[in-house]
Amino acid sequence: ARTEELQRALSSQETLVAELAELSVRDPLTGLHNRRHADDEIPRLVASAERHGQSLALAMADLDHFKVINDAHSYSVGDEVLRAFARILSQNARATDLVVRYGGEEFLLVMPQTTLEHALVVCERLRRAVSEHEWGAIVPGLRVTVSVGVASTVQSAGLVTLVSSADSALHQAKRGGRDRVVATPGSSAPVPNG
Repeated sequence: ARTEELQRALSSQETLVAELAELSVRDPLTGLHNRRHADDEIPRLVASAERHGQSLALAMADLDHFKVINDAHSYSVGDEVLRAFARILSQNARATDLVVRYGGEEFLLVMPQTTLEHALVVCERLRRAVSEHEWGAIVPGLRVTVSVGVASTVQSAGLVTLVSSADSALHQAKRGGRDRVVATPGSSAPVPNG
């Protein structure tokens, strides 16, 4: 009886440790993986792509004028926008993709075995889905858009350059008027009408 009791306690402890490990790599607000997980997983994905001669694309997405949403409506509205965006992002990702809340209103979509051209198609579909989402269900009249920067391992050498390239493309999208997808080095997806 004592052995069974100890086995149950050990099993319960192992379950708790596994749950805590999962919580440490998840963003509590959106349920997506967090930056800590990305920092561990992205180098592995990049190394695997390089080792197998495969392409890997990384998209950095940032909600446009998110501070205005928080300031005009409240942080709870901002939180609901983040949760809704996380759902839209997850719906536009494949099971093999890594979807991450990188920080604040910034998200990563890491797409293994994906060319830059295909990543642009995926990101443009994401941009449209965000633009067309019924944000007014959260607050009447609310409009949310996203800017996305995309880079691939074919264009950049190594992890630091990959993330830096996606970040540079994101800043180019922001400078170009927001609500758009831009890839390094300077090519862009179709710009939305209006």
